[in-house]
Amino acid sequence: MTDSGIGDTDAGTDPVVPRLAATVERLHNQIRQAQATADGRALIEMAKGVLVERLHCGPAQAATQLEILSARAGVEPLELAVDLVNQAAQDKMSAVVGEFLQATATPPSGPTAVVRLRTAESGLLAAGDTQRVAESVLEHAVSPLGATAVAIWSAGIDASLSLAGFAGIAGHEAQRWRYVPPGVVTPARQALIQRAAQWIDDLSVSGLPSIGDRAGGRAAIPVGAAGKILGVLEVCWPRPIDVQPRQIHRQLEALAELCAHTLESDSAAVRTTERADVADLVRLADGLFDPALVLIPQLDEGTLADFSIHHLNSCFVDPAGRPPGLISGASLLEMYPMAAVEGQLFERIEHVFATGETYRADRVMLTELVDQIPLTVAAALSISRYGDAVLMVWRIEDESGRLATLLQHAQRLGRVGGFEENAATGEITWSEQLFALYGLAPTTDPVPLAQLPGHVHDADTEAVRRFLRTLLRYRRSASTACRLTRADGVTRHVRIIAEPVVDAAGHLHAIRGAYQDVSAQHWTEIALSATRDRLTDTEMRAAEQSSLARQLQQAIMPDAQPSTDAFGLRIAVRYRPTEQDELVGGDWYDTIVLPSKEILVSVGDITGHGITAATGMVVLRNA
Repeated sequence: MTDSGIGDTDAGTDPVVPRLAATVERLHNQIRQAQATADGRALIEMAKGVLVERLHCGPAQAATQLEILSARAGVEPLELAVDLVNQAAQDKMSAVVGEFLQATATPPSGPTAVVRLRTAESGLLAAGDTQRVAESVLEHAVSPLGATAVAIWSAGIDASLSLAGFAGIAGHEAQRWRYVPPGVVTPARQALIQRAAQWIDDLSVSGLPSIGDRAGGRAAIPVGAAGKILGVLEVCWPRPIDVQPRQIHRQLEALAELCAHTLESDSAAVRTTERADVADLVRLADGLFDPALVLIPQLDEGTLADFSIHHLNSCFVDPAGRPPGLISGASLLEMYPMAAVEGQLFERIEHVFATGETYRADRVMLTELVDQIPLTVAAALSISRYGDAVLMVWRIEDESGRLATLLQHAQRLGRVGGFEENAATGEITWSEQLFALYGLAPTTDPVPLAQLPGHVHDADTEAVRRFLRTLLRYRRSASTACRLTRADGVTRHVRIIAEPVVDAAGHLHAIRGAYQDVSAQHWTEIALSATRDRLTDTEMRAAEQSSLARQLQQAIMPDAQPSTDAFGLRIAVRYRPTEQDELVGGDWYDTIVLPSKEILVSVGDITGHGITAATGMVVLRNA
């Protein structure tokens, strides 16, 4: 034997390799066919059980009866089995199938849809893990709808998402998306937080990142059970999709409910551990300095109805004055019915329990009935989910807290910053406004009062030293105004007020006071002073021009006395200018005895007032 046969193959390729690849592909097909056959066999076995119950016969007789009925009806045994299961179940899946059949125009598609949905259900229930569930959903349920990929996400207690199963998606792409931390906005995240299905016509237009291709239609349906979102079912289409009919929406919602069964099974051990950790959560609540409640969900036929108050810590005080023993173990809505008001406490707790998203607010208004009278208080509130329990912590805003908040707003509006300097230790406390006034970061060390002369304008150094001398040497309150020069070159005009804190013996303990940024007031005063100067100058110029115009007018106007008397004609004039000198105008008149013994009388007016009108009057009169 020789090895020439191997060397003669094209490009040196071993013929065993394609033979092995074909064998692997054939085995994969056989496995898929076996899985589909197993799913169908499970439906047939369920149909046999229905016949056993209804006909009161044995399994062998039920199998024979199923074959006889399918032959008479002219349908496959699998289709008849699905029909029997639908009639016996009367569940949501049956309702979805009925809606689909009513909306389908062509009769042959009806049985195919029935078999497809029930086969998908059988495959999901028989699957051992979420990965097999994703493959079954794609193969039996959504592939006939044009979808090419499926992803099943598991929701964490911190509102994160983990990829629990996928189909139609490359392995390296699934590895990249194995974990989505909280805060990353994706279609699955929106479905989780909003607790509603998200339909996206074209992912590339929406701008949202997600697993798989970046284009095409997407549907993200929350997978929930017992009031808690366990995960999200995401279905991918290769091209943009049109608005889908209600029947398709209902089908995917029913598939999401089936996925919840597997997600619950996968996390059973985790949930058992979480329930055991409720004791740790109780110990955590007892270690807090604020009132806290540990709440456990109450279910009504699988639906979240209320929360039971599992534990309340030692800081808890009931607004109505009821003892803690009366509240512990009771339901939340029984003890605090006002929590159910829309937008109130219960809605926030329900959202946190469903999504795992922590709720925090510095100030919310909480209302409760005290002797049938609504009492509203402001409080800081925190709600978090730990497994199957919810921890609620709050801090009522008391009078001192309200005054502190009011003082902060007053300091912000007045641009005032407070300080206190310990004379013994040198410790300095600044408010936030002082760091901003000096142009310093809040993490830097405050500037001691003794170093203030080095931070002001040279012309203000002596005034600041007198201020410090009065304050530190003579132990008296003092104030000064100066220009604060910052490291960034900005100059701020400030007013400083301070007082010494001394004991009965006169020993200095501390210096406390405040800075006020009066830069805006300073520049406003300068602008007003400049405006006043300009107005005074304008008034003086106007008075001078009016006086000049008045003098010019009086110089060229004829004397009123004596009046003209010639040839038996007597002419007299009376001229009275306006009372406002600045409105002296161009009015003029004159009488002249001509050489021809005729008399010329002239009267005129120039439009306008002031020196311009007066000079124009002179020109016209002379003409």
